[in-house]
Amino acid sequence: VIEALLAAGNGDSVLVHPGEYPVENEPVEFRWIRDKTVHLSGTGVTPGATSLVGFGFGFIDCPGSSVENIKTSASRSSLATGGDMDFLLRSCIFESNVGGITCATVYGSGAWGELLVEDCLFINNTVPPSCAGSEPGAALSLEGQKGLVRRCVFVGNESELGAGIVTSRYECQITDCLFVENQGDAGSAISTPGETGGLVSIDRCTFWRNETFA
Repeated sequence: VIEALLAAGNGDSVLVHPGEYPVENEPVEFRWIRDKTVHLSGTGVTPGATSLVGFGFGFIDCPGSSVENIKTSASRSSLATGGDMDFLLRSCIFESNVGGITCATVYGSGAWGELLVEDCLFINNTVPPSCAGSEPGAALSLEGQKGLVRRCVFVGNESELGAGIVTSRYECQITDCLFVENQGDAGSAISTPGETGGLVSIDRCTFWRNETFA
């Protein structure tokens, strides 16, 4: 799957049939895709039908790119975006990942772009101790990018900061989302850390049994 993304031309789509695709090499792989618009999509009826196990990928200066209908698990970071670009993440599942590469399962950066996250499930993702002192979010970290999060579910994520969403510096709109049993030292469901916290709007969201330890 990663090789197909690297080989894809500008504007290409990579379609992945249902099945489980484990990483072939150790340690867990993380690869960067750069300077092109590319779309990754699972062809199964449900997001969990196409499962990528043990590796992640990042998109740098890939405006208008997207990932849809994919499940990732057991990665050190599933997805990262960088550069001034818009990016779409839709109908994906992120389960039991450890945010080691970017200190988040999904990490968005890029001052002039927007990360749109729709209809995704984030479940049981964590952050390793090595990320202490940064701005990690076990599920979704928008450290330097505008965010629009719609109809997503965050369950059982755990982090030193916001176990569900960390947003800083730029605005984030969170709509019709569910946060259940997320745990964090300084914010369980949503965190806007320190003086860099961005403007956050929350509409029609449900919070249940989230826990903050600090």
